[in-house]
Amino acid sequence: MPMIENANLRDEKRIVRAFVAKLIGFVLFWSMLFFVYSNVQSAKLEPIWSFGSLFFFVSIPLLAVGSLYVVIRRYVLVRRVVQNEGEL
Repeated sequence: MPMIENANLRDEKRIVRAFVAKLIGFVLFWSMLFFVYSNVQSAKLEPIWSFGSLFFFVSIPLLAVGSLYVVIRRYVLVRRVVQNEGEL
């Protein structure tokens, strides 16, 4: 039984690390996005509601949120498996 607990603990740690990495990437992405937005607006290079800007501001954040959802869901499932094995 200890090998299963160690394997689950390793999986849980890996999932937590992946979640933290995605969260850091998400924060860095939004800070970079804000920097680009402020530079475009200050230089008046192109209107912010152009097609390229809409693609940039809508699709990429949706992908980031989707990947965060997948990581959180995996984390919750592993927590449930670890808790269920502890009850056996």
